[in-house]
Amino acid sequence: MKNYLVKGLHRIVSTEWWPGSDRSTEETIDGDLYYYYEKMSRLSEASFFHFLQGDWEYIKLESTATDVKHVFRQQFRAIWDIWSGEPCNIYYCGSDVQVLKPVDVFGQYKHFMMFNYTDPKSLDEIEHFLNADIRYFPAEMDRNMFETALGKLSNCTEWNDDQRLYNHMVWDQGLAPEQVIDPTMAYQGHWLPGNDEAQQLSDTWNGCRIEDAKVAHWHGSRHAGLKLHLMQNMNNALKIPDVPVNPRPSKIIDISHLK
Repeated sequence: MKNYLVKGLHRIVSTEWWPGSDRSTEETIDGDLYYYYEKMSRLSEASFFHFLQGDWEYIKLESTATDVKHVFRQQFRAIWDIWSGEPCNIYYCGSDVQVLKPVDVFGQYKHFMMFNYTDPKSLDEIEHFLNADIRYFPAEMDRNMFETALGKLSNCTEWNDDQRLYNHMVWDQGLAPEQVIDPTMAYQGHWLPGNDEAQQLSDTWNGCRIEDAKVAHWHGSRHAGLKLHLMQNMNNALKIPDVPVNPRPSKIIDISHLK
């Protein structure tokens, strides 16, 4: 059975990410975060090639998308196509996700998984609201659940709609929070880099120290230049080579045609 690490890198036309937002006023290149995300993606890939354990292959999803919500739908459909096309396990992580120490994922979980809270930690009917930038799709997960979510995807037209959908997929499996939440597998670095107080706040919010985390999500869309610098410093400190010592079979899939 194949194991796939799947990541994405996308060019987004609209600078509006959520109602009232305009990324063109931020630290971007003409409102486009692609410049930073392309560099973050390289650093992220290097960390996975260095630390992700097991026998796996790499798939990189690329596209041009109308807006960020379009990206979310493209990724969902693309991962469904891969997962439903052959028996396989899929570990999806965004371009601003970094592996900090050896981590074993493939074959370790029997259910669709996300691993840590997002902000806010509860939202409406979802008591434990999880961040969707790190997701694991095992071969044996419930196909009907996945198909049901796919049928609702066209309604994901607003910010956070896709994250709600993924959360329902997790919690509709009947799992308890203690079976799901493991902050070492998805440390959320909203407030990093920062001073000692920010570090302590971050560790308290996550429920684990950054030193104990195996995987971190740096939230690269917030102060992208600082996050890129942080990821470069982490790779340097961990002596992660730019070119993988043990390359994996890899391919790029253009998913621009997906709606």
